[in-house]
Amino acid sequence: MREINIVGHEGEGGFERDMLDHLFGGIKLNEYSYEDDPSKIDRPLLEYSHMGFGIPENVANFADKLPNGYLIYHKSNEFPYQQYPQFIQQKANLYKDAIHVFRPNWMPSFDLPNVTFMPLFWGRGYGEMREPTKDTKKFKTAMIGELKSDRAEVLEVMKQMGDYFHYFNKGWLSEDMLTAEKSMDVYANSVICPCPMGNIHPECNRFAEILNSGGIPVLKEYWNRDWHCRIYGFDSPIPFVKSWNELPEVYNKVIKEGVYNFAMRLHKWWYAKRIEIRDNFQNILLEKIND
Repeated sequence: MREINIVGHEGEGGFERDMLDHLFGGIKLNEYSYEDDPSKIDRPLLEYSHMGFGIPENVANFADKLPNGYLIYHKSNEFPYQQYPQFIQQKANLYKDAIHVFRPNWMPSFDLPNVTFMPLFWGRGYGEMREPTKDTKKFKTAMIGELKSDRAEVLEVMKQMGDYFHYFNKGWLSEDMLTAEKSMDVYANSVICPCPMGNIHPECNRFAEILNSGGIPVLKEYWNRDWHCRIYGFDSPIPFVKSWNELPEVYNKVIKEGVYNFAMRLHKWWYAKRIEIRDNFQNILLEKIND
């Protein structure tokens, strides 16, 4: 039966709700909260979002009282636990005892047999896919988000290339963020969109948001690791650079193939990849719950 028990499911309007609706599409969700009696819930998926180093106390306590085991969907976590052995152990215990774990941000510390790494996918308002257009692009490059990590370096290269768009908001989910509609319009009206890392991890929501806009993201290899390939496959058509100084080369390559042709090639790959990831997630989820 395509039905599961789920605890802590993100409410309507939540930042990750759009991507969760995509992943759970077609599955009936029996929703519970962490205030409900765990002894009456059979094999639930525990959903929680936690950016800190430890495990939320209410989640850990709830998991301990479940009679028939649990699965985990651990959202929004990118901290490098290998630097904090005590937290690796705490999280490893919760993960080890789980039937299965789904989490974003591939990292070697948690590449375990019962862990499936998921994409961050997109934030609120970016879920609908747009087809690339044949319109002449207004910008050579575009970047939207906070000024952090190596984004100042990216901006300098964009300035050298000319005809760029950038917008840096004050912080995560700050009131001055551009709307999803405005951001998607910018991505769709740009030849390429560099996609630098998030706070700590190379993956961020912007990658999927650019693709959903019909745009062309450009990724960078960080620390000599193909981080995104662990999620999206090593045959991905997404352009990669080893240094942001290579952006002009990527731009010229896209222009040579034709912006629309390049973007459509990515669009078709991304359309199929979204479905593949959703189907794989649901197959594992239902198999483990009903095992």
